[in-house]
Amino acid sequence: MGSFKLEPLLRYRKLQQELLEKALAEAQRRLDEERGKLGEFQNRQAAAARSFRQLQGYNGLDGTSAQAYTEYLALIQDAIERQQACIEEARREVRQKRFELQAAARKKKMIDKLKERHWQRDMQHLRHRERLFFDDVATNTFIRKGGPDD
Repeated sequence: MGSFKLEPLLRYRKLQQELLEKALAEAQRRLDEERGKLGEFQNRQAAAARSFRQLQGYNGLDGTSAQAYTEYLALIQDAIERQQACIEEARREVRQKRFELQAAARKKKMIDKLKERHWQRDMQHLRHRERLFFDDVATNTFIRKGGPDD
């Protein structure tokens, strides 16, 4: 029975898959973080819009204050759009990492199957040698007893 000659490659593929799993988890964490930031910007925008409407409704705003609120809302909207672009980039990264992980898993599975076949061939060879041994023992026992009992 020989050792599996591709064992170093299998260990490498396992390590590569583990590293890609970690990279995917990190990319997913980043995506979640970016989504959280977007939520914060949207909450700020909603709060500022409510304040703006309330101040307009109570006593009206002078032109300078109204312009300042409008500019602030525009800045928040720009930040939201930039954040949405960051989210899209993070989504692309997650998709890419997932694709790389799937490819690595396929490569590892291929080596795993080869290892399984190697193990089964070794077991078949071992069973064959065991049968030969027991046949030899039976033959020697038969010869020692002097043949069949007639």
